[in-house]
Amino acid sequence: VLRFCLALMLVLAAVHRLRPGDRQPRKLPHRTLALLGFTGVSLYFGFQNLGLARTSASDAGLIAGSVPAVTAALSALILRERVTALRVLGIGASMAGVSVVILAGAGGGAGGSLVGDLLVLASAFAWAFYTLLNKGTGGRMPESTLLAYTMAFGTLFLLPPAGIEIAFGGFGPISPVAWL
Repeated sequence: VLRFCLALMLVLAAVHRLRPGDRQPRKLPHRTLALLGFTGVSLYFGFQNLGLARTSASDAGLIAGSVPAVTAALSALILRERVTALRVLGIGASMAGVSVVILAGAGGGAGGSLVGDLLVLASAFAWAFYTLLNKGTGGRMPESTLLAYTMAFGTLFLLPPAGIEIAFGGFGPISPVAWL
């Protein structure tokens, strides 16, 4: 959360340099901006960090690589976008590969774990939903302003779980330099 707060301050400073009219979410409801922050920051990074703590980096990398396929599949299902036969084949191959990685992790092989792999897969779905939500925002506000609102809402959604984690586990043995 501290890294998100620092990054948010930098983004807000950059957005502040924009013309006053470009800073307002005049064309997007705050509900949409909050959903973008929730899916693209809170859920994505939350699931990813929890998953990485429970599985191997190689499993996480392979599963995270499925984001384009998950996004394409959800775009076809939810947004009714047309999907070519070749794209269906690619989505199927990607999902088959992810299934193999997750099922191999279910046996605890190569440092992976079923729970960790599923959490990383949940982060891929969170990012795919973020991408679908973001498709409807194109051109409705400057990208830097959209980023600032997304980060602000996402950071707000991360504060309660971070507070609980700190209350029960403290900050842990991390040096001040490592926080940056």
